[in-house]
Amino acid sequence: MNNTWIKWALIISLAINLILVGFEIAQRTGLQPLLSRTGPPPSLHPRMLDGHISKDTGRSIRRALSEHRLDAKETLDELHRTRRTFYRALLQSPLQEQQLTDANRALLKASTEYMTISQNNMIEIIKNIPAEERKQVLNRIERKFITPQHKFNKRRKLEPDPVDRMCR
Repeated sequence: MNNTWIKWALIISLAINLILVGFEIAQRTGLQPLLSRTGPPPSLHPRMLDGHISKDTGRSIRRALSEHRLDAKETLDELHRTRRTFYRALLQSPLQEQQLTDANRALLKASTEYMTISQNNMIEIIKNIPAEERKQVLNRIERKFITPQHKFNKRRKLEPDPVDRMCR
């Protein structure tokens, strides 16, 4: 009885250790397991575009993303602060309408500033991608975001140009 219990405990321990080692290896090699701490990278992240862009372009995009992330840090911090202020105003009892309205306006302003910076940074990054690779990236976006919406529509004829499909 004692030997059987020890064998099962060792097998379970080994299985748990192998799972943990697998997650650690995946984190270190850049592969994202399903229960990752950071989640999958954004759709336009260079890791998600492997096979669609060259390694040099991927490196330049990573470098530009890092630089732009630093540029937007203060604006993003302000967005987080205004979001917390809005949540506090929302949770107050009794609800103070003027304070909630002011917090909502500040949140909208901070969100708009952050989105403006993000959009401008993305345009700067995209300008440095060669035209053929931009077309491949556009095809990647089209497959990820547009095609699934029409997956069950068998009669829909897809045009060869992905820009036409995206601009509908």
